[in-house]
Amino acid sequence: MTNLHQKRWNLVSRLYSRLDQGMQTGQFEIWRKQLMTYIKGTHVLEVGVGTGANLSFYPQGLSLTGIDFSMGMLQKAALTAKEQRLEIDLQQMDIQDLKFPDASFDTVISTCVFCSVADPSLGLDEIHRVLRPNGRLIMLEHVRSDRWSIGLIMDVLNPILAWGLGEHINRKTGKLLQVAGFSVTEEHLWYDIVRLFTAKKLPLFSRKKQDPLL
Repeated sequence: MTNLHQKRWNLVSRLYSRLDQGMQTGQFEIWRKQLMTYIKGTHVLEVGVGTGANLSFYPQGLSLTGIDFSMGMLQKAALTAKEQRLEIDLQQMDIQDLKFPDASFDTVISTCVFCSVADPSLGLDEIHRVLRPNGRLIMLEHVRSDRWSIGLIMDVLNPILAWGLGEHINRKTGKLLQVAGFSVTEEHLWYDIVRLFTAKKLPLFSRKKQDPLL
């Protein structure tokens, strides 16, 4: 991530907890709880932990690590973890350059993160690397609609949102996961825009050059 991204999210972190409150109740709360039921094993990494919106939903008995490239976000997440009496190793890190050894985690969690990752393919490659054989990546993401008219609108709006907020609303995350070496199951949660991906690492996968514009 660039310094611009870090500065942007450090500033956003001051208001993010309030902005994110609407995503911690109602339907999003149900989706977050559902996401946690797919956790496999005990060593879990959450990428883009933000202010800790997911922390209250984790089951007991996990060895939990959370990363974010914004120190402001991590400071908020540390307070949330303390309130929840949850032990978590929080580290400042770029998802595109994870500082963990190969095969470190059983499960990786990501919620509404990959819309703002500068190079999502690189981020997914890194997650694939740090997952153990047959490990799982569980993602709650908004993606480009497969419906022609809605997808076209998202394509038109995307450059404006990407420039202003650093967020991309037209990514084809399911295809990116397959290219990165995952066997993918997806569930449509809100129309076909908000989706829950359960991606299993293919341990013998050998990445070839693929189109980065998928």
